[in-house]
Amino acid sequence: MKQIGLKFGAALLLLVLPTACVTNVGSFSMISNKSLDLSKKYEKTKDAIAGEDTRYIIVVFPTGFLVGPSGVVGAVTNAVEANGIDYVKNADIENTFWYIPLIFGMSKTTVKGEGWKVTPQPTQ
Repeated sequence: MKQIGLKFGAALLLLVLPTACVTNVGSFSMISNKSLDLSKKYEKTKDAIAGEDTRYIIVVFPTGFLVGPSGVVGAVTNAVEANGIDYVKNADIENTFWYIPLIFGMSKTTVKGEGWKVTPQPTQ
């Protein structure tokens, strides 16, 4: 009887152990959510910018797509809008995920890179 209880306790402990991983989604030379006119001149405004998009898992139900285009689009949109830039150059995108089974979890997509904005034209 005691061994059954120990085995059950060990199995239960394994079920509730959290899992986590970090995945490199990709590296991009240039990424934006805006329409850009590449015939214009652009200047680097910020050396290091970041944007993120977070999704949660409640019990077993995600609040959105955990990994994929929606997380990348949200992270890029947040980076562009929060920093007042037009595009991110040399962007690295990664996804961080952790989950405690049947309780709670989180998936966060992060974009990091250099911020670039169109050069203001002098008024005449």
